[in-house]
Amino acid sequence: MAVSDLDIRGLVTDDEAVSSVVGVVLMVAVTIILAASVGVFVLGIGTGLTDPSPQATLTMSSSVGGAAGTDYVNVSSEGGQSFAAEDTYLTIEGTKAWEGGSGAVGTNYRVGASEWTGDVEAGSRLDVVEASGQDSIGDGNEVQVIWASGGSSSILFTGNA
Repeated sequence: MAVSDLDIRGLVTDDEAVSSVVGVVLMVAVTIILAASVGVFVLGIGTGLTDPSPQATLTMSSSVGGAAGTDYVNVSSEGGQSFAAEDTYLTIEGTKAWEGGSGAVGTNYRVGASEWTGDVEAGSRLDVVEASGQDSIGDGNEVQVIWASGGSSSILFTGNA
């Protein structure tokens, strides 16, 4: 068979088989995607996997550089969602200074006039003070309020004393 004997026009214009295969593949893909989407919404798959962290507005004031045992950090809730004090802790330079519901941690800190208990809502204040004779809060120390519940955690506030 010579090259001239081939019907080249027939090969170029015959694309019916390709179109039907592509069409079937696309229809199957669309069906699978739709079925998965409906399943996620109807069955609620994926909900409740994480406990969303509260969205709260916190502010801080501090006094450092005084005599040992007089420096303090005050953190106030200014609004946003409330959160449970028992799920919250405060660190100063990476060391736990207060843990929700249990008061100050260790011997370097104590709770001042106000402490978060129950649900922390707008207007709630937490006072963490150096323990008597300690110089544990320094100028520029990083202060963080961390929320941890149900295996997930989130930093609610970061500031410097």
